[in-house]
Amino acid sequence: HGCKQTIDEFAAGTRMNLLADAQGFAVVYPEQSPHVHAHRCWHWYDDRDTAGRGEARAVVSLIDALIDEYGFDPERIYAVGLSAGAGMASLLALHWPQRFAAVGLHSAPALGEAHSGMTAMDVMRRGARRDPLSLAAAAVDFTTYPGMPAVIVQGDADAVVAPRNAEQLTAQFLYLNGLVDAQGTPKLGTSRETSSADALIRDFSARGRRVVRVCHVPGLGHAWAGGDEAIPFHSRKGPNASALIWEFLRYQQRQQDNIPVRRRAAAAAR
Repeated sequence: HGCKQTIDEFAAGTRMNLLADAQGFAVVYPEQSPHVHAHRCWHWYDDRDTAGRGEARAVVSLIDALIDEYGFDPERIYAVGLSAGAGMASLLALHWPQRFAAVGLHSAPALGEAHSGMTAMDVMRRGARRDPLSLAAAAVDFTTYPGMPAVIVQGDADAVVAPRNAEQLTAQFLYLNGLVDAQGTPKLGTSRETSSADALIRDFSARGRRVVRVCHVPGLGHAWAGGDEAIPFHSRKGPNASALIWEFLRYQQRQQDNIPVRRRAAAAAR
């Protein structure tokens, strides 16, 4: 969820539970405490253990506990967020890439530049001022980083998170997945663009699968596309973002050699 949202509002506004029931997957909604942030914002920009990284670590611990309890497939875990929640999903993608098969980022800030509340606001309003690929390179160790497929959704009329962020995030995830070099020159894969009245979608694929998808929604402000407009930060404009994101995520799988045998057996039994 994003700032000023509860998990109940996020679940109802995105209609994600309805999709989960229809498609047969489980959803967990971590919630930021108002005692930690008055507006329930995640500290996505503060990478310390006492702030954003600690919050991300708590999310990972929650996921691990649910895998142990219910036997969910640990190779098909995904992180999806809106706004500050998308920033938190990005932290998970950077620091716990072995735990997640892909991420979904809606109205998300660019990676790597913000380190305080003030610089976070600047990134949201203008995008990163520094080279986004350099910022991505500094965020991970490429000798061990396994890559992270990503689907990015952005409203072109968003006055809170500037659409430039989506372009920079796209470049960053292309780089993190090895599809472009440090200068942004394509080195692997192909791209395909489709458009409709609802959205402009560009898919980047390599080795027979989609790796990065970016969806620009014309006329959409700072809100979840195709959601329940009666709930703040959701809009009926654009495609159903929940369905669009799941359609990308469902084909992603992380091969994890370090998964305990007990978990593998539990996942296989489902």
